[in-house]
Amino acid sequence: MQMLHQRFAARRSAAAVALTFVLGSLASAQCPVAKVSAQDSTQTERLGWAVATHGDWLFVSDPYTNFASSDSGAVFVYNREGPESPWKRTQILTQPTPVDSDLFGYSLAVDGDVLLVGAVRQSATGPLSGAAHVFRRNDSTWSHAQTLSPPNPTYKEEFGYAVDVEGGLLVVGAPSNGTLGIRQGAVYVWRDLGFGFATFEAAIYPTSVQSQAEAGTSVATDGVVIVAGAPFDTANGKGSAGSVVQFGKVGGVWIEQQRIVAPVPETDGQFGTAIDLAPSYLAAGSPRDDTFGAQEGTVFLYARTAASWSLAQSIAPAAATLASTVAFGSSVAMTDDALVVGYLEQCCQGDAAGVAFWERNGAIWTETKQIFAPEGGSDDKSFGFDVAITDELIVVGAPEDSDPLYRYGSAVIFDRTRTDCLYASPVNVPVGQGATVSLRSYSEPANAGDLVMVLGSATSSLSTISIDGVALPLTLDAYTVLTAVQAGSPTFSGTVATFNGAGQSQAFIAVPAGLPTALVGVSLYHAYARVALDGPVPVLVAASNPIAVRLGN
Repeated sequence: MQMLHQRFAARRSAAAVALTFVLGSLASAQCPVAKVSAQDSTQTERLGWAVATHGDWLFVSDPYTNFASSDSGAVFVYNREGPESPWKRTQILTQPTPVDSDLFGYSLAVDGDVLLVGAVRQSATGPLSGAAHVFRRNDSTWSHAQTLSPPNPTYKEEFGYAVDVEGGLLVVGAPSNGTLGIRQGAVYVWRDLGFGFATFEAAIYPTSVQSQAEAGTSVATDGVVIVAGAPFDTANGKGSAGSVVQFGKVGGVWIEQQRIVAPVPETDGQFGTAIDLAPSYLAAGSPRDDTFGAQEGTVFLYARTAASWSLAQSIAPAAATLASTVAFGSSVAMTDDALVVGYLEQCCQGDAAGVAFWERNGAIWTETKQIFAPEGGSDDKSFGFDVAITDELIVVGAPEDSDPLYRYGSAVIFDRTRTDCLYASPVNVPVGQGATVSLRSYSEPANAGDLVMVLGSATSSLSTISIDGVALPLTLDAYTVLTAVQAGSPTFSGTVATFNGAGQSQAFIAVPAGLPTALVGVSLYHAYARVALDGPVPVLVAASNPIAVRLGN
């Protein structure tokens, strides 16, 4: 995995297709509903390096793509028209003047109609000092609005290594800033006053951390306070034990309010590698912490009490998945009652990495799910490199996910609200080469034995098919008839099936090679209908999300 230097984090009477898959012990609350990867000739190197989502918008970056120039970077924008619509790529964003090795897209954050993108090697105001770019949405289009840069840059300070935006505050971390000491770090603040322009407010140089602490490796804000991770700070005499510093604005001036370290600082624990804020909680990842095993990692959760933070809970993955160098806490994202944690060096599930999902009940956080890459395998060691969460979605980046046709990187979208889900892979099929598309579906174990039927549409995912009051997100057309008539054929194998004991099933669609080039750009939409067979008559009880397979060059 390519890094700027040795910082650890650089861190889903008709029949159709039945499908489902095993996601470790993942149950129904997180359905994989889409995977985004490169399309056609758009070659990527590390798609999924950073991910961010807000509402029906999704942003996935690749700072190493050669889309505009070598390693200049890009951000891929996806949108859906609502929960029953598939995700579609709508834009590719770059900085106004792409330059080789700028690494635009190294970090991402979005809040409402404001997107903030870091470009850590852009020479905006100093050699390789870095920059951050503000994009704003007007209707359905995101446009570049402003370039942020450090007012007094230092050489290679990595401005833009981490970014966050919330409640009108735009925060940029520069972990290699040397103003107070070698790579001691800095945090910069802009304020959005609502006129389409953010004004510079402060450059903060943490004084409570030591030289080479790299404060600003991670940053988070709730619009009032700012927290910055310094994973290489010395704590209690332990080198690279790490710390997190909170800043608040008092009397118009940003000041340090609290320095947080692990309960028992450990050498090379790297506390603060990843952080996130929720209204009542702060999560700090320490991926090399030894609390629960040799460098397996820990996430420390802090509860807000008045103007400070107090330790609420220390968490690690379930014992069944623990292994040496799990690196739990490499990435974190949270709401006030849910937390996702990435661990990049997990030993199991086909030697793949994974994500743990925790939920809060009162004051207690409990691991309820483990999420692995749908395809599994050793190519998914980067699954969980970056994560994002909302009340509806979880997004997981996998920048080293390997696709022989479209090179590297992907992001997988999980729906927290669904119990019936459909997932396809690959989602891009070249008409010349064709491919076998794996269609995986699953529901809850309680629905084992239910009949699964998947229909298709080449027109759209608008819900015009309704059976027994259940609407399938498909439009009736010739492809619908084809998937029904040829159900179970070699072309549509396993398209009628029953859920196994885990509430899962899988089928395959064989897209032939040599299709007419006139079909380039056509999307084949699919959704399954679930039929309960345990009553006196079969009853259609549910439908899945729609999933699109796009035909490309």
